[in-house]
Amino acid sequence: MKYKIVLLLIVSLLFTACNKVEVTPSPLVKVEKELPKTIEIKKTVPKQKQKETFVWESNSKIFFSQKEYDDVILAYVKSKYPEELKAYKLQQKKEIEKERKKLARSNTFVLGSLMWQDNSDAKSVQRNWQGAIDYCKNLSLVGYSDWRLGNKDELKKLYKYKHKLKYFSSNYYWSSTTYEGYKDYAWIVYFYNGFVGRNYKSTNDYVRCVRDGQ
Repeated sequence: MKYKIVLLLIVSLLFTACNKVEVTPSPLVKVEKELPKTIEIKKTVPKQKQKETFVWESNSKIFFSQKEYDDVILAYVKSKYPEELKAYKLQQKKEIEKERKKLARSNTFVLGSLMWQDNSDAKSVQRNWQGAIDYCKNLSLVGYSDWRLGNKDELKKLYKYKHKLKYFSSNYYWSSTTYEGYKDYAWIVYFYNGFVGRNYKSTNDYVRCVRDGQ
């Protein structure tokens, strides 16, 4: 039972997916029945500050940390099943990417080469101009963290497709473009009728982030 718990933990540590992605269980659980009854573990003895080799058995009274057990089992899996482990990693990668695309379709809108945020926050989050830039810079969504505040032209183009957005407010949205000649103002787009104007940067307006790529 100990081995099973440790193995599941190892697999979990190796293949944890973003955004709580569910993936196929590892085929390597068979290792539980194949491990030798005794395992040699090199362990540092605190008082002597040097490594000694101990033999672990089911009734051993020597304490080994979870990491030490994990390292032993991971090494065993790598040496005994290198091809299976490689294939499993590839399978996990494909499933994670498939799940991320599914999440992206539910939380974003792709327009040309741009991916726009399209979740409930896009119709509720309000910030001043600098706050809007910081919000997008710190946003982590569907496995991506390279979001930014869209510029005036990008936002104007998005307005033309607002009927395809799942979430938007018929209000003013910030662009990242500072108003020419007035550094305290920035361009905004009114998502009620498409009006493009300026607003003082200290004003709270709505925020929708964008990233380059699909």
